[in-house]
This record gives sequence, structure tokens and C-alpha cells, in this order.
Amino acid sequence: MIDPRLSGYAEQDGKVTGAKMVLMGAQEFISKWNQFQLKAGDPYFKLVHAQFLNQAEAKGDVNIYVTVQDERGGVMPATIWHAWPTNKVGNANWVGAFDCGTGGAGITFVYPTGQGEIAQGPNNFKPSADTVGPYLVAVFTDPGCGSIASECAYGFGLPFNRHVAYGLTFRICRWGAGEPEPPPGPGPVPPPAGEFDWDRLGRAFQAFGAELRR
Repeated sequence: MIDPRLSGYAEQDGKVTGAKMVLMGAQEFISKWNQFQLKAGDPYFKLVHAQFLNQAEAKGDVNIYVTVQDERGGVMPATIWHAWPTNKVGNANWVGAFDCGTGGAGITFVYPTGQGEIAQGPNNFKPSADTVGPYLVAVFTDPGCGSIASECAYGFGLPFNRHVAYGLTFRICRWGAGEPEPPPGPGPVPPPAGEFDWDRLGRAFQAFGAELRR
């Protein structure tokens, strides 16, 4: 389910009530990098849930929260790709196009628990009705090296530096199949600012390191 408040910038009574998010299909996204072609039945990461938290709901939080699920909807370890700005999204090849990462190819975050957060920078952008925010988010994909494809969501950001937040859930689906079952429950709700479970994340890192040493 895509939150309808992500269809465009909106404001009411001096408060930000909406922001624009655009979804790029998995085949178009990976075509920016290589010539890999998805075939019917191939696995890929689909954005199955996207949530906007306005200023009241975010309570000062300014993160993009990401959850990655396997085909059954269980949370799985993942690597997230993140880049900016979106005004280069139309380039034929994205390598060297972004203002982050080696060679401008964006950056990655490893989430051993399958959940994590991306901080949004201050003084983000001045929106208008059609303005798309400055961030791109996808599950890291390099089909030529064995990892599977992903849809890519872009936009987000802090309109006029207002403190808003976002929640995204990617799930493994099959290319050409119907819509997946919705996530169980009402969908992921990012924790309030200052309440991220760092202890749980630390335990996950320890377990992940122990597994590598075997």
C-alpha cells in the first residue's frame, strides 16, 4: 500500500501534509547499470508499502525507515542502496551521476536485521506542486553478480526543512506475477525519534560476526 499523501507536496495550516514519491520499475532501474533483463518468474524486490509521517506523526524524526522482507513476508538481512540528488535521475547511466559514494555511484548500508534507517539532511529543498525530493532508495542490486533486482523509490526529503519521516517496505516478489499479499497488520510504523532499538541491532551484528567466523 502506497500512502496517498506521497502523491505530491501538500500543506495545511502551515504544516506539511504530503510529499512526492516516484516509483521506478525494477527493469528500468537495473537498466541504468547494465543490460540484465528480467524474465517471467525471476525474483525481484518490490516496494509493497510506503508511508509518509507528517510533522505531528514524526515527532521530530527525520529518517527514512526501511524494512526488507522475503517472499513469505519475513524480515531478512539486506543491503540498501541510497543516493542523491534526483535531478540526475534522467541520465542514461547513473554511474558517476550522484553526489555520494565512490565515483558518484551512491552508497550502501548493510542491515543484518533487515531493518534500518537513513538520515535526511537539513535544509533539504523548497518544494512546489510537482517538485520531487532529493533521495533515491532501493535494495542493492547487481544482477550480474548474483543479487536480484529491485524497484527504486525516489523523492522524500524535508520540504522547507520541516521534520517529516518515511517508512518503506520492500519484499521479494516474482516478475510478471500478480500483486503480493499485503504485509501483515497495518504495515511498519517507524519508531519515534530516539527510540530505535540499537541494543537489538548490536546483538544482530554480534551474531552476524560469529556466523562469519565459523
